[in-house]
Amino acid sequence: MRQQQHPAGRVFSLSALAQLLGRHRNTVAAWLERGCPAVEPPDREAGRAGALDLAAVVEWLEAEAARRGAARAEAELVRLRALAAVPSDVSEEEGRRRKRVAEAALLELDLAERRGESIPRGDFEEIVISLASAVVLRLGAIPSKAAGEARQAGSDAEAEALLRQFIDQACEELADLGAKLQADLEREARGGR
Repeated sequence: MRQQQHPAGRVFSLSALAQLLGRHRNTVAAWLERGCPAVEPPDREAGRAGALDLAAVVEWLEAEAARRGAARAEAELVRLRALAAVPSDVSEEEGRRRKRVAEAALLELDLAERRGESIPRGDFEEIVISLASAVVLRLGAIPSKAAGEARQAGSDAEAEALLRQFIDQACEELADLGAKLQADLEREARGGR
């Protein structure tokens, strides 16, 4: 059996792993789409929750964080090299001044990230993916939830009020999700990953 190949307690379903890591299940699903390893990929249509090895997922997350950091540093080097390659009338002193300004800006960005005042692009992308997935799911569910009750409505106004109620409920659920994601980000910024 596949689970016996891993030490007990290290293999989790997608939802259990998301809960363990303090992330939304859609975030973990997005990781899988970006290449996170899985012992057994989840498949909703087949009714499989999937199996993820905690150590392998953590190793992948560490590698992704290193890759994002390296990519950011490489992009800054490319930008600085491009500035250096452009012929100009800039004096050596002005060049040094610009370098100090650029280094200070990088330090400010790093400090803002450490203080939780900004988030890495990858984290932002995860939030957007989570929210977009939630919007699609919540709004896509409205027709099936409302169909039966809308047919029984006595007038167009009653049907419209019923649909408005379902839309408002979906919006409240999305607002709650947004608040939870914001709280997760704030907790992570304080070092509570």
